[in-house]
Amino acid sequence: MAIDPSSQLQAKSVSVKELMKSAYFEIPPNQREYRWQSEQLEKLWADLHSCVKNDFSESASDTLGHFLGAVVVIGDEHSLPQRRWEVIDGQQRLTTLTILASSILPYVYLHSQRKVQQKLLHVLTDCIYSPGADDAVRMKLNREDEFYQETIMNYDSIQERKQFWQGSYNKKSEVQTNIRRAFEYFDGEVCDYVSAFGEDEVEQRDEAIRELVEALTENFYILNVRTQSFMLAYRLFETLNERGLDLSQADLIRNVLLESAKISGDRSFNNVFSNWTSLIDSYEDQPTKKLTIPQIIQFSYTFRHEMVKGEEIFDDISSALDDGQHTPTELSREFSIDSQNWVSFLLGDLVNWDRKLAAHQYAIIDPLWKAHAAPVIFSAMDLFKEDDDNLRSCLMLIEHYLFRRGLVARDSVGSLQEVFAEAAFVLRVSKSPGDLSDLLLSKSPDKVFVEDFKQASVRNMKQAYYAIWKIENYLQKSFNLELESQSAAQHLEHIMPRKPGAEWNGVEQEDSFNAYVNRLGNFLVLPREVNQHIKNKSISYKISNSSGNDYSNTGYKLVEEFLAQYPNWSQSDTWSFDAIDSRQKYMAEKYALNVWPLKI
Repeated sequence: MAIDPSSQLQAKSVSVKELMKSAYFEIPPNQREYRWQSEQLEKLWADLHSCVKNDFSESASDTLGHFLGAVVVIGDEHSLPQRRWEVIDGQQRLTTLTILASSILPYVYLHSQRKVQQKLLHVLTDCIYSPGADDAVRMKLNREDEFYQETIMNYDSIQERKQFWQGSYNKKSEVQTNIRRAFEYFDGEVCDYVSAFGEDEVEQRDEAIRELVEALTENFYILNVRTQSFMLAYRLFETLNERGLDLSQADLIRNVLLESAKISGDRSFNNVFSNWTSLIDSYEDQPTKKLTIPQIIQFSYTFRHEMVKGEEIFDDISSALDDGQHTPTELSREFSIDSQNWVSFLLGDLVNWDRKLAAHQYAIIDPLWKAHAAPVIFSAMDLFKEDDDNLRSCLMLIEHYLFRRGLVARDSVGSLQEVFAEAAFVLRVSKSPGDLSDLLLSKSPDKVFVEDFKQASVRNMKQAYYAIWKIENYLQKSFNLELESQSAAQHLEHIMPRKPGAEWNGVEQEDSFNAYVNRLGNFLVLPREVNQHIKNKSISYKISNSSGNDYSNTGYKLVEEFLAQYPNWSQSDTWSFDAIDSRQKYMAEKYALNVWPLKI
C-alpha cells in the first residue's frame, strides 16, 4: 500500500527563536540523560562566535547563519505544556541552548537602550520558559530535572546559582555536574565577551550584546522533524546515528530494553525504567568509578548467563530479547541487583566488615585491580553478602588469584576474563567457596606460582607495597602495618635505589637495572623516618649508621630477616642483581604459598 510521506513526517527549517517560542519539550525516560562535556560546549560557543563574526561584520556580503542539525520529536502539530513533544534526537543541543540563553540573559541588562534591552530579554526568556503560559518551562529533562529547573528558573546570575549549588549540588551526580559545568562555562565566556569593552565603549558593547542574542536566536537554525509515530521516530533516530552521531553501549542497551518493555505494556516499561534508574544511581554511588555502566551490564550478564565480550554485549542482549530467552524486566532487575551489590562491595568497610574482609577488598580494588574479576565478585556478593565467613573465603581466593595470575604471571585480559567468568558460574551453581578454590587452584598450580614468583616484578609502587605488606603481616600474625600504599608511618624502600647515589658505582647504567630495580626481591617496608634518611645511600649505610635511622632499628620481621640473610645473598658485601635474584628465590620458596594460598 502506498503512503503519503507528508503524513508520516513533517520537517521544517526554523530558527532557535521560532522553535522555542512555540514549543514545549520533554526527554523520554529511555533517552540519554544530559551528557555534554567541555568539548561540546566549547564547539557550540565557537560556532556562535563565528556566526557573530561572519554574519554581523560590515564586510559580510551573505548571511548564512549556522545549521545546528536535526531535532526529531514525537507529538501533535501543536505543542502544549500539558502535551509536550518528546525529543528523540537533539536533546543535548536543545538543553544546552536553554542553558546558553539563560547565561546570556543577565548581561542583556547592561544594554543602555531600554527598548532594545526589553526586546532582547523577551526573546531570550522565550527560549527558556513561556511567560504567557504560567511560566511553563520549554524543556523538561528525564533525569535531575528538579535541579535543572531550579537552576534555570529561580536564579539569574552565576553568583546566585553558585549559592544555590552550595546546598543542593550533588557532586556524585554526573547529570548535575554536566549541567553545572555548562552554566559555569557559558557564564565565563559571555562575561569575557562583554567585559572586553571599556566604560567609554558603551555603543560597541550594546552592539556586541545585540549581535550575540540575535546570532543565537535568529541565525542559529534547526531542521525540526516531527512525527506522531513512535516507531518511525526511532527509525529516523537510528538512521541519523548510523551516519555519525555517537551512542554509547549503555544508551543502546537502555533503549532496546525500554522499547522491548513498551511492547509488553506500561507495567513492564515502568519496571524497566525503575531498574535502570537504580542501575544509574548505583553507578554514581561508586566512590571511584571502577566500572562503567556497560561493564556493570557486561559482568552481570556474564555472571548470571554466559560470558560476553564488552563489544558484543548490545548485540547479545538484543538477540536474547528477540528470541525470548530473557525479558527486559528480568535483565534490568539483574543489572539493578548486581550494581547495588557492587556498590555494597566497594563500601564494605562502611558496614562493619572486619579488618580481614576490608583488607581483601582493598587488595582487589586497588593494587591488584582487574575489571574482569567483577563477575565472580558479583557472584560472591549475591550469595554471601550477609555471610561474612563465606564472603571472606571468596574474596581471599579472588585476591590471591589476582596476585598469582594478574600481577605475578601477568596473564592476558582474555585469559583472566575466561577464568573469572567460569569462576562466577561455578560459584553461582555450587554455592561453595570450596569449589571456587578447586577451580582457581587448577588454573594456578602451586608449583607454577612459586616459579613465577621468582621472576616477578611490579608495575607500580602500590603493588610492591602490597606484596611486602602481605608478607610482613604473615610474619607478624597481626595487622600492625597500615593498608594504604604509603602511610604516614611506613614507606616502601627500594634496597637498590631507583636513583642510586655515587656509592652504587653507576649501577643504573647497566642494561639490567630497570628490570631488577622493581623486582619483588628488591623491596622492604621501613618506618618513614628511616626511609627518608637513608634514601639512595650505600647498602652499608642503609644497614647501619651512626644516626640510628637504618635497617637495624625498624622492628619489622622482613627487615630482621634481611639483615640475617644478607651475608648469604650478597656478593663482596654489595647488593647486586644476583643478590636480588637470591633473595627473591628465598621469598618465593618460603612465603609464596603461605601468604597467597588458594586452598581453604
